[in-house]
Amino acid sequence: MAEEKKEISAEEKAKAEAIEKLRKDRIGNLESLLVYSGARYLKSSENPFGTKGMQAGNFAFNEFLTGKKANEIRDGIYKQKIAEAQEYETVSQPEYTTNYELERNALGMIQDAQAGLSLKDLSDVVKKVAPEIKIEVPQGIQKMNYMELAEKASKAGKDYKPTKDEEALQTYFGAMTKAYEEFAGYSLIGKAMSEGYNAVFKGISEKFAPKKEEPSEPKK
Repeated sequence: MAEEKKEISAEEKAKAEAIEKLRKDRIGNLESLLVYSGARYLKSSENPFGTKGMQAGNFAFNEFLTGKKANEIRDGIYKQKIAEAQEYETVSQPEYTTNYELERNALGMIQDAQAGLSLKDLSDVVKKVAPEIKIEVPQGIQKMNYMELAEKASKAGKDYKPTKDEEALQTYFGAMTKAYEEFAGYSLIGKAMSEGYNAVFKGISEKFAPKKEEPSEPKK
């Protein structure tokens, strides 16, 4: 009997560890895909910050494409393609990951993280992105997440009627995800402008900096 209790305890521990790992992975995805989210927003049809925003978006998008996170996503997609090819005994090698597949997966990871994290965790990420934002999530809904709410609403169908807490969850969630996206884009503009001016001032320094005198050859 005691042995059975120990086995259940180990199973529950493993489950708790898996949940915590998923939570940390989702937080990590939101933080590591910040550049992609910002670039996507700046390059959108809304063109929120004009020409400078579009330029910063293009610059950041290219930075994302060559970055570590993008390579991790590409590798994951390609490994999945290989696994599917082996399962269906496909003769030819799978095609390499396209930018479309990369973007689709990156966006999916962001949306999964935002919906799967508790409001408390999501608010903590947003406050890292925009330190000046003050978000006070009510204690009673801090552990709630949008994914569970969406599943509940889907099962209930037309009969679904949100509670007051669920209405609050939806409102907070909408504002937080918008803030994450907009401040991700906003931060990229400052970065792009800084790098542009760095290049300008480097060129000025190279042009006007005192030239080093070459050592004169000894007289013979």
